[in-house]
Amino acid sequence: MLVAYVLLGPLTMTHEERGRAEGALPMASWNLAEIEARNRAGLQHVAATGAAPSYTRETLPERLLPDLVPLEPSDLSTVGSRAEGNLRLKFTTLIWNAGLGPLETRGARNPETGELEVYQYVYRRVGEAASAGASPAALQTGGAQTGGTFPELRAEQGRWVGTFNYEHRHGHLHFDGFAHYGLWRVGEGGELVELIAENAKVGFCLMDIKHMASNLTHLESGLIEVPGGPVYAGCREDVQGISVGWGDEYLSLLLEQDLDLTDAPSGSYAVVVTTNPERRIEELDYDNNAAVTYFRLEDERVVWSSVDDGGGG
Repeated sequence: MLVAYVLLGPLTMTHEERGRAEGALPMASWNLAEIEARNRAGLQHVAATGAAPSYTRETLPERLLPDLVPLEPSDLSTVGSRAEGNLRLKFTTLIWNAGLGPLETRGARNPETGELEVYQYVYRRVGEAASAGASPAALQTGGAQTGGTFPELRAEQGRWVGTFNYEHRHGHLHFDGFAHYGLWRVGEGGELVELIAENAKVGFCLMDIKHMASNLTHLESGLIEVPGGPVYAGCREDVQGISVGWGDEYLSLLLEQDLDLTDAPSGSYAVVVTTNPERRIEELDYDNNAAVTYFRLEDERVVWSSVDDGGGG
């Protein structure tokens, strides 16, 4: 499969097509008002049921921020060879949103530069309940679905976070610089000693690909109409994002999912995935933005990893 992808490139399944195949439904016909309405329904449902641990605080914050958390890189294997100068480590990346609100990014064309400038939109509580705060008890006994006290939400433009650019190899728009990949040499005590290779500005098409937390999304049925269901399912220029309890996954077979091993001798290494590396996106917590997988390289093969067995070359 890896060989076929290297040879065929864009002729294989795109990220957007894969997302739809795995349950993220098409949203091409949804306008921004419909997206906001679906987000409000999902967020109010989560709060009303008290499902998310973050909602158990005395009062909800006024602004419902996302919290981006990468999983440890998985499915490690190698492709190419040192003799040909193209030995590379392949791996799968998954970044999910464990926050209070969605990561929502919206693009707008700058008429002077022609760039698709991207701004983060944050869902904000409005009205009297927003200033007073709603208790967990009130949310659980009332809530949006029973006409209770949960306040209205409004999506408001926040900070500039980057640009959308067309990635011709993937065939769709990416949000630039969403992740950083680093290959580290590991010391005898397991410490990260030296950064020996990196993929510094990895772009993502931000989508709801994988259902990560049923207690946040209430989506066992997989139906889009269930509050908390997938909202972002296309690589659009006006809006991309990751809903609460959902993750965006890039499989190891895809382009950019690799690091250069050509000059790395046999030994112990670590691959580190960092999301939001420049901290442009406003989040609840930046301390959980990195994940690491340790592995052992023998000649040109991954023979062990701390996450799963290496697939070899």
